[in-house]
Amino acid sequence: MLAAKVIAAVPVRAKMRPGSLTGLVDLFVGRRVHRYVFDRVLGMSERSLLQGAAHAAQSVVDATQSAMHGEPALLDGLEEGGLLDPVLHASLAHKVTQHRHRNGWMLNHESFQFQRIDLGGSPTLCGTRLVVGARREAAAELAGMHRLHLGSVLTVVDDQPDGLWRPSRQAALLAERGCTVQCAVSFTKEPDDATHGISNGHGRYFGAAAAPVPHFYTLEASVDGDALRDGGVADPDALRWCVVDVNGMSDHDDIGFWQAAAEVPLV
Repeated sequence: MLAAKVIAAVPVRAKMRPGSLTGLVDLFVGRRVHRYVFDRVLGMSERSLLQGAAHAAQSVVDATQSAMHGEPALLDGLEEGGLLDPVLHASLAHKVTQHRHRNGWMLNHESFQFQRIDLGGSPTLCGTRLVVGARREAAAELAGMHRLHLGSVLTVVDDQPDGLWRPSRQAALLAERGCTVQCAVSFTKEPDDATHGISNGHGRYFGAAAAPVPHFYTLEASVDGDALRDGGVADPDALRWCVVDVNGMSDHDDIGFWQAAAEVPLV
């Protein structure tokens, strides 16, 4: 119902600009969705999530570096154990093969810099998306279904296009089909004086060889609907987490698997 009130309050010109409307909806519902995700869907604090994200990211880094030295078992094991998305695994394996064939220290400036990854920086939560009514393991069933985006934080998927903005419909979908939570996390290590120059105290470094490069990871949790019935809270230990993207290496359509459903206009 809140989304409907937001839409009604938007001037006609703003309705013609999807980006403006997305930002406005995020402003109104973003915090509510964030609290709901952590309090009810994940059943954990943001701090606990970031600790887990750091562990998952370091596991991917260690496995990738091991593969670069001719030992792919760790990287393959992450994919086989469901901790690494198959599409991302294929992309990482391809980059490893390229690197080994070129026999160089780095692929290029823009690619995944395997050998120089350092996750010493504190993880930061960049964004959260709740996808109601759809999970990756059932993505093959999304063809012919419908999706509604409420800002950038909430997506609702159903076989009928009407009423997806209604909280009652969303609650029913959560209980019936569960949901997906995606969390984007960044790692940025501040440069040290010896390597990157001297800081002027305002984020700039004199004599710096290179600015610190953040690393972005997208983690995904699949939540069964049974855990959310009748106002229930999911068990954090029962969640199935998977790394679905590293630094934009995965295909956009794979990260947003729900895009297989037809989009319903918000206005």
